[in-house]
Amino acid sequence: MDYKMLAKASLSEYNVAATALENLQSRIAEIQTRLSVQQPVGESAAEEQISLIAEREHLQSLLDFRAESFSRVQRGLGALTKEQRTVLEKFYINRTDSYMDDLIDELGYERRKIY
Repeated sequence: MDYKMLAKASLSEYNVAATALENLQSRIAEIQTRLSVQQPVGESAAEEQISLIAEREHLQSLLDFRAESFSRVQRGLGALTKEQRTVLEKFYINRTDSYMDDLIDELGYERRKIY
């Protein structure tokens, strides 16, 4: 796999990944709350509880995997200079229609230097 393409994809999906982590944590907490207050009565209630436990475990494994991937990207960004991080944030993470002009204005670069 091309590491440059992987890095670009990870940066482009950074905000989506952060939201996904929040959503996973929220859903796991909801399930945990339901499991802690729900006392299974009857076969259907027991089946529902088993389903909730299975869902919680599945979501937890997804959360662990995504959190590790997100952490790697954060560590990589943390190792950069402020200028390097600004370029990546404007170019990939928080890209707007005017990202190029924003970079030129903020960093004082010529357009050709950015590419």
